[in-house]
Formats: sequence, structure tokens, C-alpha cells
Amino acid sequence: MKQVFSAEAIGLTPEQEHRARRTGELRAANRAVRPRMDELTGLMLSGAFLRRRLKAKADYTHANSRGTRGVWLFWTLTCGPLYQARYRTDWADEWHERYLTVAADGRLLDVTEQEVRAWLANAPSASTS
Repeated sequence: MKQVFSAEAIGLTPEQEHRARRTGELRAANRAVRPRMDELTGLMLSGAFLRRRLKAKADYTHANSRGTRGVWLFWTLTCGPLYQARYRTDWADEWHERYLTVAADGRLLDVTEQEVRAWLANAPSASTS
């Protein structure tokens, strides 16, 4: 089964954009504030996750003229892998991180970081390098 996860790509505030343009780091700053979805593939000895960044499909149908609000990103998640989503819901909001998996019946399930670590540590193909 598959499930779709979406998050709004909230851009830079006008002040952040002005500062990034002035320093010549606009592209990097825009990339840093975009939501992301990673497939978690294993654990390193340091405890960090091995991950593969998933490419999103963007929908600009409801975007404002500068693309700082209303751009929605969509990822198709499949049953089996573990995922980590990172996104914001507002300019002033903190980043939200969620660990997700898709159940056999297609439901999107939230799991804890401890559950993810346990599953990856016991997975036969988990890398420990």
C-alpha cells in the first residue's frame, strides 16, 4: 500500500530574504527552510541515522506571487520503510519532526524515535558503519 504525505513549503520571511540576498546566500537559505522527507535506511555506530532524501512533487496552484506561502510538497510513501518528516506550519513556528511508516492497510502511522532505532538495529540489512 501507498500513502501520500504533504507539507507546505513555507519560504523565508521578508527580513530573512533581504539578509540572504545581501550576503549572496539566497539559494542556500531557501533550501534550508524547505520541508524534507527522508527514508531511514539504517544506523551508524555513532547512533546517527543513515538516510535517503526523497524527492517531492510540488504544487504551486495556491502559491502567492513570491512562492513564500501556498506551495505544497507531496511525497508518496510505501509500506515497509521508515521515514522522517521535517516541516513547519508557520513562519514563527518551530520545526516539527515526525517518524512515520505506512501500515499494510495503507494507514499512515506515527512511531517514536525509540521504535525506529529498535527496528533499524534489528533489521537484517541495517548498516553499522
